Amino acid sequence: MTAAAVSVEGVATAEFTCEVSFGYSTQKGSVTISGTTESEVTAVMEDVLRAFAASADLDDSMTLYVDYENEDGTATAHPSRIGFNGNPRVSQIREHYGITPG
Repeated sequence: MTAAAVSVEGVATAEFTCEVSFGYSTQKGSVTISGTTESEVTAVMEDVLRAFAASADLDDSMTLYVDYENEDGTATAHPSRIGFNGNPRVSQIREHYGITPG
């Protein structure tokens, strides 16, 4: 996930940890974005989500718990801002953007 996130223009850093509970894997992490406004941070978050969707290494059932914010913490974004109901699974991101990894 880190490689997918940092491949996006505007991402300063990204850190993730994987957890498996009851047979389901989740990714928890943070993505620091170089934007200064919430709209800039949200736009980069969408590009990161597209990069996740395109990554064949991510399983459809994986849920992503990611904090998106700018470098000084004054602007944040969350997938609910762009139509997701909470933290999305990879399959939901792929469906939302119409992306099939390959």
